[in-house]
Amino acid sequence: MQIVFLIPEYFVWHYTTAPRLTLNIITNFLWFTFHFFSLPVLWETLFAPWQLSRAEDRIHANSGGASSIRQAFSEAVLQIFGAFVRIA
Repeated sequence: MQIVFLIPEYFVWHYTTAPRLTLNIITNFLWFTFHFFSLPVLWETLFAPWQLSRAEDRIHANSGGASSIRQAFSEAVLQIFGAFVRIA
């Protein structure tokens, strides 16, 4: 007789209480991850080197010809390498 009352209670728990608890656990996990690893600050500082290199490019804008193409290519390669290092 006990199992007759247990089955409806299980379905009520499974479709009402459990999803709320699961959502609460996921929310707490995401909150912890964002605050423990300070992801917003890391995201903002990920692109800081590109802002600095653009400011330096304006200062050295007077060099011309093949030298500037070579410099632009080497800076692009170094920035891509730096991005991989910062992300890893």
